[in-house]
Amino acid sequence: MKTELVKALDFELVTQPAAYFHNGEVRLSNKHQLISRSDDGTPLSVMGSNYHPMLVSHFEESTQRLSEISGYSIVGYQQFQEGRVILSFLENTRKQEAAGFPIEDYIVVGSSVDGTRPFFVGTSTILIRCTNGSPISSITVLSNSVSFPSITSSISFLNSFERSLTILG
Repeated sequence: MKTELVKALDFELVTQPAAYFHNGEVRLSNKHQLISRSDDGTPLSVMGSNYHPMLVSHFEESTQRLSEISGYSIVGYQQFQEGRVILSFLENTRKQEAAGFPIEDYIVVGSSVDGTRPFFVGTSTILIRCTNGSPISSITVLSNSVSFPSITSSISFLNSFERSLTILG
């Protein structure tokens, strides 16, 4: 099932202490937090209190900055699993050829709010966005991707990416 891209994601992430029952009473945890959507309150995950999810607004800002650095234009955004996983797609709009064949590459950026996937950036020669009616693990979008589990923010990636372009170019 092909899903349509949107121009912007229409929600933000909200964190609050997770609630639990103890001896028939509702208590708030100081060790766990509930991450939910700002628009409809849908719970997305419960994580340790030291976990800091990438905010949707920060993800969109990072995509905009990557567009500025790379020269690729933003095609759109997509969310999966009620917003637990978000992706952005950038397209190479410069007309380039190799051996007479057009180069039509995409950059795909993604992140999750439940700790299942690190911030990642990949490339693809085609833009496929399909969940096949099953979990996100079956999404087919990338021909080459790089995950950055040790990078704690997209800012670190963007700085590294910009330095690489300066060195190469």
